[in-house]
Amino acid sequence: MIIERLKSVLLAGLILLSLWLTWELWTYQPIYSTLDREEYVENEPIGDERDLNDVIYPEKLILNNGATTGMMDGNDLRMHTFFDELRDADFENLSAVSNIDEADVYDLEGDWAELTFPTAIPWEIAEVLFEHDDHASALHLDQVDRILLSDPGGENEELQVRLVSFEEKRMLVGESNFGTSVFEDDYISQVPQLIEAFEVERETDEDNLLPALYLPEETVAHQELSYSTTSLQSDSFMQILFDDPSYVQQHAEQGNTLSYTDGSAMMRLRSGGDELDFNNPGYTEIQGASDMHIVPSTFDFINAHGGWTDAFQLYDWSESRSSPDEVEFRLMAEGLPVFADTGRSMDVIQTAREGSQIVHHARPMFMLDEEEYVEAENVVELENGRDLLTYVDANMPFAREEIDNIRVGYTMEKQDILVSLTPHWYLQSGGRWYPVDMRDRGPEDGLE
Repeated sequence: MIIERLKSVLLAGLILLSLWLTWELWTYQPIYSTLDREEYVENEPIGDERDLNDVIYPEKLILNNGATTGMMDGNDLRMHTFFDELRDADFENLSAVSNIDEADVYDLEGDWAELTFPTAIPWEIAEVLFEHDDHASALHLDQVDRILLSDPGGENEELQVRLVSFEEKRMLVGESNFGTSVFEDDYISQVPQLIEAFEVERETDEDNLLPALYLPEETVAHQELSYSTTSLQSDSFMQILFDDPSYVQQHAEQGNTLSYTDGSAMMRLRSGGDELDFNNPGYTEIQGASDMHIVPSTFDFINAHGGWTDAFQLYDWSESRSSPDEVEFRLMAEGLPVFADTGRSMDVIQTAREGSQIVHHARPMFMLDEEEYVEAENVVELENGRDLLTYVDANMPFAREEIDNIRVGYTMEKQDILVSLTPHWYLQSGGRWYPVDMRDRGPEDGLE
């Protein structure tokens, strides 16, 4: 009897508790408070902001005086001065020419100059970099691969100009008020003092229009370089790359790798923290195309967090309907490109985009200490262009027509905080870069 009464009391208590909890749930009003603006933490810039002309510029300037062809590389300040003066000049009376062939591009009258770039310049960028007629926008190319200038002589004070897109087989032709006197006195007159160059012989036809490749007739010498480095903080990139960093958790992986994830996106620090690799598969579903080209879009993204920690140059980009848009800015040293001997992203800033969303971002997690720059004692003398071609023809699996570019670059080796840069020849084919190691004689004769 007593047990039955206890059960009744307990049941009545549970019913009253349930009613009270239900009432509290129905009548609950959350208390909101305004978040003070002082509680927001503004991220310190990682590095610097840049202008477009700081990351988009030529890799070579080729000059011809009618008898000799001379070459300036990226480490020659005169080439950068030439490009700056060209940007300050106007392109006038432009007209479009379609279905061009090799003769249309390279049959030039008088003294001439050719600017080569590591990758095509998107027209959206070219319009910003160069002054031109208002009607040029209606004539626009998709991209600009080369810029050629010529002085046909006579009383005309303006140079003839050609903006060439080899992929489209189209070019814009017109005039530039660069000035023939400046062109002749400041640049063409310097040809005898420049490294003499020759054009690589290649088969070209109407179905295979190729830009000219130039190599030096003589050997070229470059100094080995050495820098100390400063590491970048991963916390700064978590604030930039993740939607809500408070949800990010850290995990240790094999191979000296740390990973950070919010359950969707993942950021990895590889090579002992020397390279960052961020992927966000949550945005890889098909989205509408962005109205903004991948190059200025990524440039603005990097600029927004001051991500330019060293000298970088636009070196590759692609846009596609079936895969993410991609862009690559390569690390530069003394005007020459840097190629890491190990690591996936120790020498470039790479970004991929789906629609308007960043789905991949990779970059080095250190910066070169310019004030700690140490010039190595060793000067490396590299082979002349004809010996280089003989070696490539005999030992590398590329026909000359498959070669996109050949140039000198620095091989980067990193040990602890020290970076060593050694000059080598590099060949590009199919969008990939390959070192050309002709021989290994050791330091006694200056070759690696």
